[in-house]
Amino acid sequence: MTRLRRHAVCAVGFMLAWQFVTAAGGGQPTGGATIPDDDGWTRAQPGYAWRFPRDHGSHPPYQIEWWYYTG
Repeated sequence: MTRLRRHAVCAVGFMLAWQFVTAAGGGQPTGGATIPDDDGWTRAQPGYAWRFPRDHGSHPPYQIEWWYYTG
């Protein structure tokens, strides 16, 4: 791969990653399937029906939120 092509591929990859990171923070938390805990944090409930793009992004009522990509 030529040097110019390698730099172009890296730049495009960086821009795509940046778009993913910045867009992930735009989601709004949703209610209905959660119950507040005694300490004020919302607890996850089994059987929650995920719906995107509604559930995309951070969920501030939860104390800990982990997202994995394993592909």
